[in-house]
Amino acid sequence: MKLGLGTAQFGISYGISNKSGQVAAAEVGRILQVAASGGIQILDTAAGYGNSETVLGASLTTAHNFSIVTKIPPLKTDQVRPEDVARLETAFYDSLRHLGQSSVYGLLVHHPADLLSSGGERMYALLQRWKGEGLVRKIGVSVYDKDEVDRLFGKYTFDLVQLPLNVFDQRLVHNGTLQQLHQAGVEIHVRSAFLQGLLLMPSTALPPYFATLKPHHEAYLDVLAQSGISPIAGALGYFHNQPEVSTVLIGVETSAQLQECLVATKDVPPLDFANFAVNDPLMLDPRAWC
Repeated sequence: MKLGLGTAQFGISYGISNKSGQVAAAEVGRILQVAASGGIQILDTAAGYGNSETVLGASLTTAHNFSIVTKIPPLKTDQVRPEDVARLETAFYDSLRHLGQSSVYGLLVHHPADLLSSGGERMYALLQRWKGEGLVRKIGVSVYDKDEVDRLFGKYTFDLVQLPLNVFDQRLVHNGTLQQLHQAGVEIHVRSAFLQGLLLMPSTALPPYFATLKPHHEAYLDVLAQSGISPIAGALGYFHNQPEVSTVLIGVETSAQLQECLVATKDVPPLDFANFAVNDPLMLDPRAWC
């Protein structure tokens, strides 16, 4: 299993369990040092993550060995017009400037519906052009469900896909999407490995919104405790049985948390994680949380 570092916390206060807000610049530097020494390669960011790109650009050394993946901002329009493409072009060059990079490893479309709207081909052509110019090594899309994957791959070809997957949210495994993408040669990056920290929280700390999930959450943590497995080792241990996944993205608030995650990846919990799957999308999709 390979860990990648999600950097939303570097630019905004992110995550349901985040109590400390945006990570301070000095701590970002320490986190990147631990990431480099721990063999982490992928840094995941986005134009929409506040000033995350700028913080990264100020914190990275010129000789860094990270592979950076960023995302172009969403258009959220029913038609992609030439002026929209021009706006995206400006945004991408701004991202390179903020990051202090001449190119990036991956560039994702943050809002996949843009590609499926009228004129979405213009966006795709722009991505292909940047790839041809060497500004981007791999182009891709950030998705949420099987329907998006089927519609997008029915129209376009991508090198890289970012998708949600974790101990509770196993939908893309069970419906065959993960295997489908892997067989197509697509590099798969997983987000929500900790479900925004929900998998690491004590059940008593869950917000009222998750009342229907609480008994399942308690039972899951009880199984981990009885097996002597930490919540972090449990959440990351799930991916030892997902060979299709190239990179598991995690977000941290401190370098100590990242070190704990690196240690936890060495544990292979002897559990049948299929028993912990949840089928209620309202409990699994942060876009629905309130």
